[in-house]
Amino acid sequence: KLLLSAHPSMPRIHWTEQTWDNPQEPPMFCMLLRKHCEGGIVETVRQIGMERIVEIDVRHRDELGDLSLKRLTLELMGRHSNLMLLDPQSGTVHDSIHHVTPAISSYRTVLPGSAYVAPPEQNKQNPLETTEAEFASLLASADLAPDSEPSSKELASFLLNAFTGLSPLLSKEIVHRAEGNRTRLWGEFAAIVDRAKLHRYRPASVETDGGKTFFSVFELSHLSGEVREFDSASECLDEYYKDKAERDLVRQRTTDLARLLLNETAKNEKKIDKLKETLKDAEEADRFRKYGELLTAHLHAIAKGDAAAEVVDYYDENQPLVSIALDPQLTPSENAQRYFRKYNKLKNSRAVVAEQIEAAEAEIRYLASVLQGLETAT
Repeated sequence: KLLLSAHPSMPRIHWTEQTWDNPQEPPMFCMLLRKHCEGGIVETVRQIGMERIVEIDVRHRDELGDLSLKRLTLELMGRHSNLMLLDPQSGTVHDSIHHVTPAISSYRTVLPGSAYVAPPEQNKQNPLETTEAEFASLLASADLAPDSEPSSKELASFLLNAFTGLSPLLSKEIVHRAEGNRTRLWGEFAAIVDRAKLHRYRPASVETDGGKTFFSVFELSHLSGEVREFDSASECLDEYYKDKAERDLVRQRTTDLARLLLNETAKNEKKIDKLKETLKDAEEADRFRKYGELLTAHLHAIAKGDAAAEVVDYYDENQPLVSIALDPQLTPSENAQRYFRKYNKLKNSRAVVAEQIEAAEAEIRYLASVLQGLETAT
């Protein structure tokens, strides 16, 4: 099957062996293609120069039985990628995978019924049509230091900005083969272009030591890592993007889970801080018990309505006077009982709080182990 993808991070066109699940309800764009293209004949497939634009002309019979020509235009431009169905005679857009409104782009709108406007010209040279003299002229007029040998980065940038169809990866490869030498650049450039003209490709992917994977239809000698060769460019793309989709899915899910785990860890850390404050308050339990016993021993000296009681602390060998705050609305006995209740509440909470702190700490250890597992998740 021929796959046409206008995905922002995975735009491409190639044959695929993968199976794709159809949605229960076909999208509107799919229904439109069925109406205008089903049963039709593909007459022409063309690439616009070396640009990332592919046109597929389909001739079919319309509902009246008349022959009609429609054009599928696939633009592979990163996050601006799009797939459109056009009427080539009138130049109008029937519909597209992504609608582009005037609010999104002032240069071109892509909406049903709007006129198709091609992407802006980049004013780059077609490498398949470039002569040695033209290459030398472009290199001479490039913004390179005239008195010193330009760096490999500058030479790669020159190739990328001067010619269509060259990716940053292939530009680096050509400069690497020229060993960063300006005088050898044309020879290596011409060798790659000649192979492209003859379709002498060797599709391969390279997984570097850093875990990143790169692919090209030419050997990538400037990269070191595990090389995997393929019989066709489509097979290479099929395998690369299958893994990429899986990797992106894993990265997305691990990112979401990691955020959740970090939030849960932060909640547990706050919980422990509050529990430790409660535990610190619970250490005051013995003081409340002592106040209750001192009030009980001095009930005869206290009257209802007193805001405080001055009593002898017989727990201290010096037997100093201590002031104990009272609730004026309670009787002396009720004030003593109030302190005993506080004592019992704090005494009981001490054991419960200790258990909760231990449970929260165990939860944090568990979350940390899951987080560590996520870092190596496949």
